[in-house]
Amino acid sequence: MSRFASRAQLFEWLVELERLDTPPERQDALRNGWQLFQLAVREDRVSSGQEDYLARLVAELKEDRWIAWDYQVWPRDSEPPASRVFTMQHLQRCDRIRITPEGYAAWAARRDTALSAQVAPAPASEVARDVFLCHAGEDKNDVARWPRSAPRSDGRVGSRSG
Repeated sequence: MSRFASRAQLFEWLVELERLDTPPERQDALRNGWQLFQLAVREDRVSSGQEDYLARLVAELKEDRWIAWDYQVWPRDSEPPASRVFTMQHLQRCDRIRITPEGYAAWAARRDTALSAQVAPAPASEVARDVFLCHAGEDKNDVARWPRSAPRSDGRVGSRSG
């Protein structure tokens, strides 16, 4: 298992934990910050001396609205501190850690960008497309007949089936 080098790696791990087919003993780590940290140590994602590092990464995801949690506010607290000063003591007060719809959307966009960078698109002249035309019977001559008689890029005329 690789260690968390970025928020993105931590987020992918959280997505994995939230999946429905994840064993319940791993899903339980999302109950609170302490259990999350313990699982990260067991799975060698962080070392036992990296509590505050993990806490800051989790807090940054929260600031970016990729995750949400229920934070236990203590007397003289008004809200969780900023990520730059967020520590393991604060993470232990986070319950019901969950991924937000914004987090899933951002993660999907990030993955789509990475995939599109890996795959070069085909030139427009080489892209084959199938088209289905839905029309009313009285529009058949104006809407549906002309594509069947138009020349195709391979030099043939008409639809593939006829």
